[in-house]
Amino acid sequence: MTDWSFQPSTPQIGGGGTASFQRPAFHTLSDGFFAAEAKKESRLEGALFAVIVALAAWPIALAAQAAFALMK
Repeated sequence: MTDWSFQPSTPQIGGGGTASFQRPAFHTLSDGFFAAEAKKESRLEGALFAVIVALAAWPIALAAQAAFALMK
């Protein structure tokens, strides 16, 4: 048989009363790490985006140049 009316003797374990130690929220545990990683990822994504834009613009520029050559 289980005693379902068990109450812990310390308020910090059971959550009752006012505890002197407050645990940080889960999302605040790694804020510093993710802030540093976000800066690195942002730079990397920006560089990769610039490469993709340059690679996409090159054939468009060549096509425009060929179109102008045909119009002459």
